[in-house]
Amino acid sequence: MTIARGRSTRCSPVYCLDLGQWLLPRTPGKYLIGQRKLFLDDDSIVRIENLERMMRPPQKRGTVVRSDNPTQAIQTGMAPIWDPDAEHFKLCVLKTDEPLRVSSDGQHWMTGPKPYMRIVHPTRDPYDPDPGRRFKASWLNAGFAVSPDAVPWTKLDVPTVPSSDEGNLSYDLCEGLFIHSVKRGGPFGPAIVLANSRDFKTWNDHGLVFHVNKRVQELGVEAI
Repeated sequence: MTIARGRSTRCSPVYCLDLGQWLLPRTPGKYLIGQRKLFLDDDSIVRIENLERMMRPPQKRGTVVRSDNPTQAIQTGMAPIWDPDAEHFKLCVLKTDEPLRVSSDGQHWMTGPKPYMRIVHPTRDPYDPDPGRRFKASWLNAGFAVSPDAVPWTKLDVPTVPSSDEGNLSYDLCEGLFIHSVKRGGPFGPAIVLANSRDFKTWNDHGLVFHVNKRVQELGVEAI
């Protein structure tokens, strides 16, 4: 089943391309166009025609992204990003001489063009009117950057979100919100800090949002 995608801030009918018909949500405001769902339960669909409900178990494929140099390991801090302009997935990896990998099916990967800068946490913004800012990335303490295709990157002159050595960047399509989580020191060791932005220029740093407590530290000592 293929669901047509679009952008909406309210509950809307969803068009099923494979069936050529509309699937109408029962509960207003519960599902939005552009939100991907792992499961669709009976409460979500008014009517099903010529469609069989099936549950297919995942198939193990083994390692699909390998280093061309066996002495180099591969690390990544992102999920693959589908680029509809290039018609393939993109994946930025670390600790290898080939930091950008591309794949048309998500299973068979090949080395892509070498990015101008080391990128760890990219995301794609399909709604920015400037195609030169289609891809956006965080550099942790080094700031933020934009790119048309994840190869040439331009560093932005915007304030950084202070962090230590870990972070993550994601984009909420429905809310139009960039979400940036980073690691900082907390009362009992490393903790998570959250910042967000709607324009990728001005960031709201909400400070500490999660940390372990004293009991977790005690359990850690006992386990060691």
